[in-house]
Amino acid sequence: MLELIESEIERMHCDIVEYMKSLLSLKVCIYPYSELETERFLCELNEKLGIKSDIVYRHCDDYGDDTNCSGVPVKSFADLLKIKDRENYVYILSDKDGWQSDFWCLEWNLIPCKNIICFPQIEYYLNVINRNVRRNDDDCKIIESNIDRCQTAYELMSDERERYIFLRLLAKKITNCSFYFDVFCEEQYFNEKLIGNLENEIYLDVGAYDGATIGEFTKHCKNYKHIYAFEPETSCFGKLVKNTSDAEQITYFNAGLFDKTGNISFRFAEYGSSHVYGVLPWDTYDVVDECYDVYCFRGDDLKIAPTFIKMDIEGAEVQAVEGLRDTLSKYKPKLAVCLYHHLADLWNIPILLHSINSSYRFKIAHHSYWVTETVLYAISD
Repeated sequence: MLELIESEIERMHCDIVEYMKSLLSLKVCIYPYSELETERFLCELNEKLGIKSDIVYRHCDDYGDDTNCSGVPVKSFADLLKIKDRENYVYILSDKDGWQSDFWCLEWNLIPCKNIICFPQIEYYLNVINRNVRRNDDDCKIIESNIDRCQTAYELMSDERERYIFLRLLAKKITNCSFYFDVFCEEQYFNEKLIGNLENEIYLDVGAYDGATIGEFTKHCKNYKHIYAFEPETSCFGKLVKNTSDAEQITYFNAGLFDKTGNISFRFAEYGSSHVYGVLPWDTYDVVDECYDVYCFRGDDLKIAPTFIKMDIEGAEVQAVEGLRDTLSKYKPKLAVCLYHHLADLWNIPILLHSINSSYRFKIAHHSYWVTETVLYAISD
């Protein structure tokens, strides 16, 4: 298995070189403009990668006058949004610290994600071409110490495509790779090729957040029988109810799913990252003040007969699955379970699900151009 991963790392690096060559042959946009930093950034790109920029764009909340930087024109964000042939440009994010919010800004404004390059990717690409990619020692140790379980999970994947994605995700973890174009898959949770046709579903949305996934579900399954929505965070729960008020046959739980029923310490975090305290490694004693009690159910105690369960609960997926053992064994619902909150979930969750229901067939897909949104799909024969 370790040899397979090493070979996959080599193939991955070859793919990254070709990908970057393709992108860097396009017209080059730099975003956003900074009066103090952009000139130096342009020089670095030219010196290290031979990239000459065609245009620089101001940040979306920067309304300064047009100017130029080292002879490169600086235009407004409104001008960026007027680009019609967006696929013919590469968009390089210049802010080394705030690149992620810049990425979201471009993504929300329909700039193609595959054409956006962030600073960590530039650094990684430079290390690839200089053959200086460093390993993530912690992740290497975890994978090596669980290599037999990695092998088992790899063999549980339903076909060669899924095994390729599994291997490549392990390769990315080992090398801290920041490129995900090669495993990206559109349409999260409800892709028919991954989850099959949706008809007359009894749907559990575990980690319903603000209701966006329920909205997507009802588009894909118009004749559903019932929706059960679980969201323990109070501030999100109100948005969930409001945003899904048009849905019929829906039951709301201002609670989570876990491996036991009762109150559990819950840590508030922004952007939908609130979670059961202690399930993520960065939960330490000094953040206890950010916690409060929420109610969680052991799923089996609810006596629901689901046909489809989607689960994204910030690292508590294993515990929630454990609490649904009888339900999964008896009703064999389709599953879409997030794998990206813990490295070990990549192999532990498929192995756990197979131990509960050996008829499950597994597919794996990654639904972002960054490290998040890896999902395991399970369908029972």
